[in-house]
Order: sequence, then C-alpha cells, then structure tokens
Amino acid sequence: MQDTGIGIPRDKQQLIFEAFAQIDASSTRKFGGTGLGLSISSRLVELMGGQLWLESEEHKGSTFYFSAWFDRHSRSDAEAAAPALIDVKGLPVLIVDDNNINLRVFEEILHHWGMAPTTVDSGEAAIEALQRMAETGGTYSLILLDAMMPIMDGFMVAKMIREDPRLEPVTIMMLSSADRPDDSERCRDLGINLYVRKPVKHSELWHAIQSALGKAESRSAERGPLVLAKPPKLLNILLAEDNPVNQFMAVALLEERGHTVQVANNGQEVLDILQRDRFDLILMDVQMPVMDGFQATEAIRAAEAQTQKHQRIVR
Repeated sequence: MQDTGIGIPRDKQQLIFEAFAQIDASSTRKFGGTGLGLSISSRLVELMGGQLWLESEEHKGSTFYFSAWFDRHSRSDAEAAAPALIDVKGLPVLIVDDNNINLRVFEEILHHWGMAPTTVDSGEAAIEALQRMAETGGTYSLILLDAMMPIMDGFMVAKMIREDPRLEPVTIMMLSSADRPDDSERCRDLGINLYVRKPVKHSELWHAIQSALGKAESRSAERGPLVLAKPPKLLNILLAEDNPVNQFMAVALLEERGHTVQVANNGQEVLDILQRDRFDLILMDVQMPVMDGFQATEAIRAAEAQTQKHQRIVR
C-alpha cells in the first residue's frame, strides 16, 4: 500500500506499529485515526507467519509492505452441502417507498449486490412502472414495497398487482415500520411472499430476499409470510465526527434503521447545535480538531449542573 501523506521520520517508524500510537498524539490533532490500525495489521501478519514493514520519507508519503503464508483452499464437506443461493446478478427489482432516504439506501445496497433496481416514490408510480415493463414483454422479478404510503399504500398496490394478470408473476416483499397485528393476515390474503419490519439490517435484507425468491429456505403456504424482528425505538442522534468517510457510513447505517441523525464536525459544533436542538443520544468521537470529545463532554456536563438535565453521550 502506498500513500502521499505527511510521511514518517525514520526514528518514529517503529513507534507507529505500537497500539494507540501516532506521530501527533494530541486529541485535537489534524489527522484522524485511533492509532490501532497498524498495530492490529502487524499482529495479524505475524500470526500468518509474515512481517509488516514500511519505507517512508517525511513530506513525501509512505509505502507499506507485508509478507504472509497461506494454505491452499479446498472445499469442505460443509461448504459442499450448503444450500445454493439464488443468483441475483442483474435481477430487475422495483423499489417502492415515499421516503427518499429509504429509496437511496435500498438502491445502493441492491446495486452493491449486483441487482438492477428501479426506484419510484408512490404506489401510483409503481403501477405505472410495472405496466410499462409489461408492455415491453419484461417483468420485475422482485418488488420491495413499502406498506405505509399516502393515497395508495403498499397493500393497495399489491392488490392491484395480484388482480392484473399482465403483472404476474412477481415476488412481492412488503416492508413496514408499523407493527399492526393484522398485517400478516393481509399479506397472506394478497399472496405477498414476505413481510419485513423496518428498519432492516443488510444481512437481514439479504436473507429476506433469498427467502422471498424461494431459494434460500422453504416454508409452507400455511405458515403465511415470514415476519422479521420488531423495530427498536427510533432516536434523534447527534453524531460528532470529523472524518467524512466515517460520517457517511454512520449516517447511512443509522438512517437505514430509522433514526434521525445530525452531524457535527468537532466539539465546538456540538455545543453550538445543543443551543438550539435536543437529542436522545450523542455519539462523540474523542479525537477532533478545534475541540475534542473530552472537552466537549466536560462543557456539556458543566452546563448540566445548572439545568439538572442529563444528556446521553457515547464516546
């Protein structure tokens, strides 16, 4: 691996392989990271019978090298006996949801898995998309259908699909953030293949799609649609994080689970935002520029001494 960063002085090159070590160790330092990555990487390489080393020059970047021993892989009996998963590469999928964030997240996930998703933001648009596809002689293999939509909800869409022979066959997976006791029965009556409660994890979504398509696991029609876990309480969260990549990943994961997220780039921004907004939880990075996580937490706790309120903070 090669980078064009700040480089590492020769007398500090061995130090960076130690846990929690960085060249600039201050909590408000400019460059991010915990100081664990190289220590963990070095230990993993050692466990594989190799070694990790670098060549670096200050202000000109660094190049990292490693060596390791690997055994030749052979398929085990357990792997050979595992049930085959359905191939979803290029699978045409229609995603129906009135929430633009949900549409974006599901679209990105399905693209990552090699599917060919199309997104629409209403029940009416879903019917139009299905009809256009039918007119070309094609069909969507799977529909991810939100149950809670205005004007035409997911159950109305499913009913219209099942009553129109031009739109069959199609596998329908219903997703809902509600917990209504009659939803499972309604899904069974409409021939919906799977009912999933939102928010849903990536792994749950993958297994749900496999199940809905009928290849990952079999179940009798008498059991009705499979119902996944009940959603947790949704939170209003303030994320204090200065790394853009970490920000994107944390926001995507939290919003996918239904939480509301606001981002602060440093401790001072946290204090400014708390002047006007309230949050159920603060996810506080420790090492940030301007004001670090420890300093921001101390300022919050000092203010609470006057108000007798308590803010939940996870560092």
